[in-house]
Amino acid sequence: MRVLVTRPSRVHRPALIAALICSFALAAAFASQAAAGTYVARFCAEGVTAAGDKGPFERFGNETVFDLTNNCGAFNGLRVSHNAGNPGAQGAEGRWLAERPDGISVARIDYAAAGADQSGGYFPSVVGDTDADPELDIINGGAQLQNSFSDFSVSGDVRRFGVRLSCQTDGGACAANPPANPEAKLKNVTYTLQDPGAPTLGLTGGSLFEAPIQTGAQTVAFDTGDAGSGVARVLVLANGESAGASSGNCTLGNGFALAFKPCSPTLAGATAVNTAAAPWRNGQNTVQVCAEDYSTDGTANRTCSEPRELRVLNGCASNPSPPTSAGQTLTLEWPGKRTAAAQTRQGRARKASARVFGPAGEPLAGAAVCFSRTIPDGSGRERVIEPGAITDAAGRAGVKIRAASSRTVFATYWVGPETLIRKSIELRVAPRIRLELKPKGKLEKNKKMRIVAILRGKWKEDRRVCFYAERPGRDKVGCDRTGEGGRAREGFRPRRAGKTYFFAKTPNQRGYPYTNKRSKKKTARILP
Repeated sequence: MRVLVTRPSRVHRPALIAALICSFALAAAFASQAAAGTYVARFCAEGVTAAGDKGPFERFGNETVFDLTNNCGAFNGLRVSHNAGNPGAQGAEGRWLAERPDGISVARIDYAAAGADQSGGYFPSVVGDTDADPELDIINGGAQLQNSFSDFSVSGDVRRFGVRLSCQTDGGACAANPPANPEAKLKNVTYTLQDPGAPTLGLTGGSLFEAPIQTGAQTVAFDTGDAGSGVARVLVLANGESAGASSGNCTLGNGFALAFKPCSPTLAGATAVNTAAAPWRNGQNTVQVCAEDYSTDGTANRTCSEPRELRVLNGCASNPSPPTSAGQTLTLEWPGKRTAAAQTRQGRARKASARVFGPAGEPLAGAAVCFSRTIPDGSGRERVIEPGAITDAAGRAGVKIRAASSRTVFATYWVGPETLIRKSIELRVAPRIRLELKPKGKLEKNKKMRIVAILRGKWKEDRRVCFYAERPGRDKVGCDRTGEGGRAREGFRPRRAGKTYFFAKTPNQRGYPYTNKRSKKKTARILP
């Protein structure tokens, strides 16, 4: 008969060195397994699980000789005792046993057990097995089990686990009326379980991905499955944060499971999302849909769809009583019917003009056009400038665009809830650069001077600025980045006498919302 290794939680210790060695081997084997979602399940826990909740434990054996009682809501827990006056044949037994299903594994079991020492040939024991053969191995037995409950634990994938009272003699029957009352008891069983497999996930529809631009309430439809702990929830992530969720059908206690596989193996349906609420934002959003299995320690397996880019635009006015013939064509221009990128200086404003035309090309009056803009700063955010400019008799509506920085201007006309017409034009804004020389005016040759560029506006810091000197030398002096005050500076030591012209350039810089610009020149006279 094999003996499985156990470890007392408080006071009891294994007696055999071989048992300790086996325990360490089991622990090492568990540590080497691939990472998996971990969760806790509790059964027959006094004061925690509901009265009579035996969980997966089932009764087996000769119930004429043995009395199997379920008192999980009381002190005795799962109890196997001898029925007085009934002799037991060699090998006869009564037991409570739980078998974990496929798709998960056991990392550890913590439990409380009690049992009277062998009497009349009846032997109490806690039993388990790490494989599928019919033989059960003794985890605790003999002097380890006392009349009162003691706490124990066992590590490894114990596939079957329970408590047993059996007749063990040299061949004869066990006593009909043993001198003491033989019994074995088990309660407060806490499994630490692992789910090694990730859920499956399929996206089956919903309105969120039906149009290139979305607004307001939408849905995402899904079909998921998990062969381990089950599907605990489906999440919709917008920009890495939860934007909606659907929970699985799970049998749970306060921070633990009440079944080996607590959640339903499949979950299908639709999750509602509101693109007008955080974490959604107007403009470009990165969207993922994820399915998670059950975990109690934050290690749930997660399967996510590939990231998708989705543009959101909330805050636009709906078309007031749309005309009988909805708009079919939209144009967006700068003054002079120019659709090419417009160039302007920081602080100036430009007017963008949109026109809406009907099915036959006729101008459409009374239509609402939403104007918005983005800034090329890498954020992808879009801001509504005018929620609903109403077109005049010529089908035209306009908006003034502040040239605080470069931007893309959009005109959007909603034909229907999932249909729109949209145009865009570019406004390129150059920053204002003030150049200073220190000292200014005159400087002796080989004396050090400082060239300073000062930028203005909201995005004046962390801008690359390069400095140049012209005649004599035609030198590129160097480059610097602006600080919080918008200042960049570079030192210069003139080597030749004569007039020298200095200027600064802001080259194109990725993620910076200004185009390139060259400052006015400053002159210094270099003395011999």
